[in-house]
Formats: sequence, C-alpha cells, structure tokens
Amino acid sequence: PEYPSGSRILIKKINPNIFIDWGKTYVLDTPNGVIVKEVHECREKEGYIKCHSINPDPKFSDFDVPLSEVYGMYRVLMCLSAK
Repeated sequence: PEYPSGSRILIKKINPNIFIDWGKTYVLDTPNGVIVKEVHECREKEGYIKCHSINPDPKFSDFDVPLSEVYGMYRVLMCLSAK
C-alpha cells in the first residue's frame, strides 16, 4: 500500500559510511538485484544491515544484508503514483 504497483520513487544517493538514518526507507543496489526496504541497524552481526518490510506477510520477513555487498544506497524521498 505504501508503494503501489507502477509507482515511481524519488531517491538520493547517500554514503552509508558517514551516516544511515535508521528506520527510513532505502533502495539498496546489490548483486542479487534492487531492494526497497526499511533499513535498521543489525545488532547481531557487525557489518550488516537489517532489511524490514512493512508488508506483514511472513514471506516478506526481515533479512540481513552485508554492507560489503551493497553497490549503492539511496534514500527514498518521495513516492509518485499515477491514477
């Protein structure tokens, strides 16, 4: 519901080595594809971030991504949806 099918998002590239605004939505460019998730600090594993989906379906459960595998990190600023 937050990002309807066909939506376009406005993003801004950030440097995750300087600052990550935990709990905000980011686009992560990884070897396995692009991920749009809320990003949280991973307290269990150093050098990882926890990706969280707002979708309550269990198939979208949280998962960890090593920051070393993130090619680019982009903060989602806005969502545009066409009617």
